Amino acid sequence: MKVMGTHNYYHAAVVGLGIGVDVEAIGSTIEKLRLPLHRMQIVCNDNHGITWVNDSKATNFDATYAGLMGLKGRKSCYVHCAIRQRSQ
Repeated sequence: MKVMGTHNYYHAAVVGLGIGVDVEAIGSTIEKLRLPLHRMQIVCNDNHGITWVNDSKATNFDATYAGLMGLKGRKSCYVHCAIRQRSQ
């Protein structure tokens, strides 16, 4: 899964197991999955090695907490609001 947040891997694996997908199929497929926009979306990687993440779809405390814990140990900035480019 080309996304941030370890919780996203766990959720995908649990759903797969719950509907009867075998473990090997989950393991070989999970890296190909993509999340919808604004769900732990990598906005940019800056020159200081910081990864900026947009998780504006996290609309409750538990979702926000899971997003933050999924980034634990990473040099990142968690953005919990929509990011829009200002028109000139």
